[in-house]
Amino acid sequence: EIAKTQAELDAALEREENQKDAMIRRIRIMYEKGDSYILDMMLKAESFSDFLNRADFMDLIMAYDRQQWKDFMENRKYIELCKEELEEEKAILDEAKAGVEQEQANMEALIDQKNRDITAYESDITNKEQAIKEYKQSIADQDAEIAALEAAIAAEKKKILEASGTVLTYDGGTFKFPLATYTRISDDYGNRIHPTLGIEQFHNGVDFAAPKGTAIYAAYDGQVVAATYSNTMGNYVMLDHGGGLYTIYMHASALYVSKDDIVVRGETIAAVGSTGRSTGNHLHFSVRKDGAYTSPWNYLSQ
Repeated sequence: EIAKTQAELDAALEREENQKDAMIRRIRIMYEKGDSYILDMMLKAESFSDFLNRADFMDLIMAYDRQQWKDFMENRKYIELCKEELEEEKAILDEAKAGVEQEQANMEALIDQKNRDITAYESDITNKEQAIKEYKQSIADQDAEIAALEAAIAAEKKKILEASGTVLTYDGGTFKFPLATYTRISDDYGNRIHPTLGIEQFHNGVDFAAPKGTAIYAAYDGQVVAATYSNTMGNYVMLDHGGGLYTIYMHASALYVSKDDIVVRGETIAAVGSTGRSTGNHLHFSVRKDGAYTSPWNYLSQ
């Protein structure tokens, strides 16, 4: 539309120049012949008929001059209209161009943000996969550590049995609840969605949320086979109750017993904390029977 209007404007300007040239030539002729030109031409008529013809001719010339002036003025108006229309169309184009450039900038910004999001998501996926791998490895290491303790205890019991013929035996009694007070069960025994990794994972004990420093009790009579620190379990205590039965108390803030100590049911052995791989103050309480985890609720009175 701008190109079309520009072409029309150029044609009108050219037409204006031609009209101006014609009018200038006409004015120059009239000036050169002077004001007496018309009168002389009329007086030279040879007859009345010739006079009338000359008068008609002069009327035609004057009418032509008036029409030329009228055409010139109309063309001038048309030029102004073309210029106004051209300015309006250019303004519309500039506005449309600015809008397109803004949309393009917005789109580029959106694409850039999406690319950053994709990079972040890919990084999150990679980090989560690594975290899951590390978590599974930590559980495997934890299980291996406990299994090694059980194997060492079994070997020690065999020596004791060979030496004296006596060994610690669980008599089937009900466990004492292992905490003085607790807020709630934050994670139960069994399969669950991991709170930070978001994957289904077997939870080998019961988590009891409790304030830091809350007393942790020995669930039953037994012997301390471990009272130490682990990267995953934090400060933990492991008790042997005989008959292949063990209890484990993890993430303690403090330990009050040592390896080989004899403890009785309800004795304070540690304090609640959040050491090791933990998301808050709680007691992770596990029970193992014959080398495998079992539900603590089989031994606790609810």
